[in-house]
Amino acid sequence: ICGRSRPPAAAVNVLPSPSIDAQISDVSCFGDTDGSIVVSASDTLPQTYVWAGFNTYTDSLGGLTAGPYVLVTSNAQCSRTDTLTVGGPANPIDSLLLHSATCGKANGTATVVTNDASAPYTVTWDVPGWGNSVNGLPPGTYGFTLTDFLGCAYAETFTITDQGSLQAQIDPDTALINYGDSLMLQGTVVPMDSGTVFTWSPPGSLICSDCLSPFSAPESTTWYVLTAISLQGCV
Repeated sequence: ICGRSRPPAAAVNVLPSPSIDAQISDVSCFGDTDGSIVVSASDTLPQTYVWAGFNTYTDSLGGLTAGPYVLVTSNAQCSRTDTLTVGGPANPIDSLLLHSATCGKANGTATVVTNDASAPYTVTWDVPGWGNSVNGLPPGTYGFTLTDFLGCAYAETFTITDQGSLQAQIDPDTALINYGDSLMLQGTVVPMDSGTVFTWSPPGSLICSDCLSPFSAPESTTWYVLTAISLQGCV
């Protein structure tokens, strides 16, 4: 067309965003570190990789626990952020229920509470027992191993404490006094709480038989005995 010029034109090249394929290997057992992630470019453009929290810029990570991992992928001009998650079995042990022994006796119990994450389970105790519970335990430290259907074994230890046991002591344990004199007997009970009951015998020459520090005025050689009973009935 005469008298008119053609408008200028420009070509704009748009680079695609980085594109990746990810191969994720889950951990074999809860708490294991055998997970891995391997990524590769989905197109022909060169890409770089930055893993958050890791001093590495490779296309793979190994020795991973279960959980999320953040990857920043970049090409010549664009970048993208992905969260890649390594999976795995859940912890099969929900909790451990313990009941203390009392009076130093073998009457403590332990029960493993499980979930259905990788059932069925087998529980092996280091004391005679079967199933998820064991009883007749004296105070002490014990262990068990739980094995799930995947072949994963989880070992734990636990402690059965002692409740109610007491230790009593008299000070002095031997004393010599003159006839007509008196002597304070100092009793000690460990542990001592508001539910502990204690008595002295024989009570006849004592100012009080239910206090920890009575005065004694015996008329002849006398053996005194301090008896303490805990809230649990331990003597």
